[in-house]
Parts: sequence; structure tokens; C-alpha cells
Amino acid sequence: MNKKVVIFFLIILLFVFTLNTFSQNIKIIKNETIYVTLNYKGQPTKIKVSYAFKWVENKIISFLNKFNLNNFKIDDGIEKINQNSQKVEITTKDKLVYFYVEPPVENFKLPVSFNISYIFNGKETSPENIKNSKGTLEIRITANNNSLVRDTIEYQTFPNNETVTEQVDLLLPYIVLVTTDIKSTDFEEVDVPLGIKVFKGENYSITIPIFPYPTSSSSIFLSGTFTKLPTIYLSCQLVSYKLPEIVGSNYEQINQMVVENFNNYLSIKNSVISILDLEKEVVQKIKEFRSGLSKTVESVNKAQDLLNVYIKNLEAVMKMNELLYSILLDMKNVLGFDETSIGYIKQFIEFNNQLIEMVLSGTELNQYSVPGLYSFPDYIVQAEDLSRIIDSQLTLFLNGLERVETMINTVKQILETYEKQSIDFINVMRRDYAKYTRLLNIAVALSKDYSLILDKTTLPKDIQIEQTFSFFYVIEYFTKKE
Repeated sequence: MNKKVVIFFLIILLFVFTLNTFSQNIKIIKNETIYVTLNYKGQPTKIKVSYAFKWVENKIISFLNKFNLNNFKIDDGIEKINQNSQKVEITTKDKLVYFYVEPPVENFKLPVSFNISYIFNGKETSPENIKNSKGTLEIRITANNNSLVRDTIEYQTFPNNETVTEQVDLLLPYIVLVTTDIKSTDFEEVDVPLGIKVFKGENYSITIPIFPYPTSSSSIFLSGTFTKLPTIYLSCQLVSYKLPEIVGSNYEQINQMVVENFNNYLSIKNSVISILDLEKEVVQKIKEFRSGLSKTVESVNKAQDLLNVYIKNLEAVMKMNELLYSILLDMKNVLGFDETSIGYIKQFIEFNNQLIEMVLSGTELNQYSVPGLYSFPDYIVQAEDLSRIIDSQLTLFLNGLERVETMINTVKQILETYEKQSIDFINVMRRDYAKYTRLLNIAVALSKDYSLILDKTTLPKDIQIEQTFSFFYVIEYFTKKE
């Protein structure tokens, strides 16, 4: 009994292992190549879309018809095709199958278009006019990216960390490779300023990358006698890759570092502004002091005027004293004054005049003093001189302070501008990161299918799928005659 159970389980394990191995080895491979023929101007004249598909035989595979194409044709490995404007179904009879469609040019959207111009000896012309002519030819190829996608991005603003949802136009990143082989004996000189020229045997192998975002140009320069023009091929591929996780973590680190640096800057800025405000306050106080000093000088000048009036009054008193004495002397007999009385009056007048003279001369009295009065004229002169000196120095100082004040305002403006620019930089960085990560995600999603989209609902869930598409253009210089 136990032996049978063991054998049963071994059979189940072998079956499961075989099934897993089979499912792992089975992989769907789908390749879509769009061949485009261009006229000499770069305008498409013919399109052929070729599909290669690899899976297992005797399977029905469904595709969504993105551009409503019709008239699909079997190339190899297909039993039958059912098609309409929305869906295409193929029934395989081999593991590797091929089919194609040749849609009208106007019904098929190309992600990249081209403009081709020919400048021969400095003048724009057409290939017909270059035949058997000698000179220098520039073939200028301009690629135009038409693959605009409108989508939504989200990011957080700084410093408020508000979530912003924005509709943006994203241009899918296509790369164009211009390739041609030119026989070295066909032309005297071959030059590609923006490409690679490799000499192989008798041929120049030329490769020129063009990144149309949205438009870019490159040229091939040829010199010699033009019996023919080189066949030029243009391959176009969507650049798509998943952003490595390390880039996301690095972005978070960079974002955190920038925010921390900004916060440190704010701390420094606030300290600097406090110092600048203090300096501005000092300037204001000095201005107020100078204003008060000007008023002091004005008061001193008024005191000087009053003193001058007082001195004139004292001189008048002396004259009046002398006049009084002469009158008393003349009228002593009339008034009945004797010599003794007149002597006392004379002594009083002389003493009074002596006091006045001392006040006017500024000398000190031995017995009598008038505190503060005798030195007042000198004080006024000294105060006035000192005020003028201080006022003169303050004027020079304040002129410098005005420049300092201008500098303070300039520094404040610089700090405010730097703060605004830093905030703008962080917001632009966050928006661009959200924009370009979204662009890469869209490019990865769209790089699988172009015209026919594999219907995965009819496939096993765990099956591996490998899908690619590419564009291949060739230039026809001359119209083929039927």
C-alpha cells in the first residue's frame, strides 16, 4: 500500500515538473516591422507592415486592430485570417508564422516624419538636377517627432507638500539611425560631422544618430562627380527601458538633501536678516542723533545771539553810569550833594563798571564771582566748534551709512530672490521627475505593440510574451516608371 502511494506521488511530481518545464519553454514572440518608402523630399509613398509571430501550431491568436487596417495577407505558416476593422484573428499551422498588410499612406500614422533637402554647390535643388554634375552636395535629413501623448502626472509642491495633478503633453523618445554604405571610389570626399564614418575595404560605412525631440537634423557631405546617389536607410526605434530602482532611491536622497539644504539656508537667512535689521536700526539711531545735534547747534547759536544782546546791554549800562555821574556832578549844588556823597556815588558807579568789564573780559573776581557767567562766551564758541566738527564727521559717516543701507536692501533682495529660485528649482525638479518617469513608463508600455495589439485575454495567464516593433525607411531619389 505504501509503495503504491509513493509511486502515485512520484508520478504527480513528474507530471507537474514536466508541465512547468513545458510552460516555461513556451514563449510568444511577436515582431512588427514597418517598412516605409520615402520620395526624395522625405514624404512617404508606400508602407508595408510585416508581422512575425512565434508560438505553437494550431492556435487561434487574436489582435486588436488599432488603426482599423484591412486586407491582411498571409505570408507563411497561417491556415486562415479573419479580420474586421476592430479585430484580426489568425489560425496558425506552424510555430513560426508571417503575415503583412499594405495600408494606404494616409491611413497609417507614423511617429516620425522626415524632410530631406539637397544643397548642391550652395543652392537647394533636387536629385534630378545633380546627375552627372560635379561639385559638393549636402544631403540634409530632418527628423520630426510626431508621437505626442497627453497624460496625467502627480507630484508634491514645495514647501507646502500639496499634491498637484496636472495634464501634460509627453513626447515619446524615438531615436533615428541614418545608415548607408558608400563606395570610396564613387566620390572624392565623404564627410559626416555629426556621425561615424568607418572605412571597410572599399566602402565607407556611415552611421548618424538623430534624436528628434521634437526636431533634429543631420547632414552627409559628398564631393565629386555625381553619377549616382548613395542609398540611405533610416531606422527608427522607440527608446524604452524601466527606470532602475537605484535611480528612484537616489532621487529621494537628492530631494531630501535639497530640502535639508534649503532649510539650513532659511536658518542662515533669518540670522542674516536679523543682523541686517539691527544694522538698519543703528543707522536710524545715528540719523536721529545727528538730527538732535543739529537742533543743539541751533540752540547754541540762539544763546550766542542772546549773549551778544546782553553784552550790548551791559555796555549801554556803563555808558549810562558815566552819564549819570556827570549829571550828578553838574547838579550837586542844585541837589544839595556834598563831596562825600558824590564820592560814594562815584565809587559805586566805578565798582559797577568794573563788574561789567570783568564779565565782558571773562576774568575772575577775587572777592566777587558770577558763577558760569564769566566763561559762557568761550563755552558757546567751543560748543559751536565742537558741534560743527561732529556734524561734519557725522555727515561723512552717514553718507557711508546710506551706502550700507543700500547694500543691506540689496542683500535682502538677493536672499529673497535666492529663496524663490530655490523653491522654483525644487518644484521643477519634482515635476520633471514625475513627468519623465511617467514618460518612460508609457514608452515601456507602448513599445510592445504598434498597429496590432496582442489580445492577452485569450492566452494562458503565466505565458511569457516578447514583443517589439521598429520602423525602417528607405529613400527613393527618382520616381520609378511603371
